[in-house]
Amino acid sequence: MVLYQDKVYNIQIRYNSDEGVFLLGTGFKSSENFPGVNDIIKYHMKMPLLLIDAKDRRSAQQRQCLLTHPAGY
Repeated sequence: MVLYQDKVYNIQIRYNSDEGVFLLGTGFKSSENFPGVNDIIKYHMKMPLLLIDAKDRRSAQQRQCLLTHPAGY
């Protein structure tokens, strides 16, 4: 879950047991894989995470953010 500009975004994390890797999103688009969830977090502290509004998936406006603080900070 990511809080960005007073809006909560749920981030889907999938595990591919065949390859032993974690992936973000639904898998419909190409995605990067990571050996662990901590690696996903570290990566997106430096590279923006694409945020998709579940209520308006067709919106032309795409939001991106860097992960900065853990929940409850």
